[in-house]
Amino acid sequence: MIVKNQERIDSHNSMNNTAMIMSVIWGVSVLDAFALLPRLRPIPGAGVQSDLNLGTQQGRLTLSLSVAFK
Repeated sequence: MIVKNQERIDSHNSMNNTAMIMSVIWGVSVLDAFALLPRLRPIPGAGVQSDLNLGTQQGRLTLSLSVAFK
């Protein structure tokens, strides 16, 4: 009985972690869609530079996003 309860807890934690990762990916997608939209006409002297890096570190998925506004 204790083993099944631990399996349920582990499954629940895994589901929460997956939902958190998907939320971060969705948030980055929304940021890309709205904040970093390509302009129809470029504004002189203004611009946005972004860098998105995905990787793994010690067996964990890492996501880093840097955005610079001029």
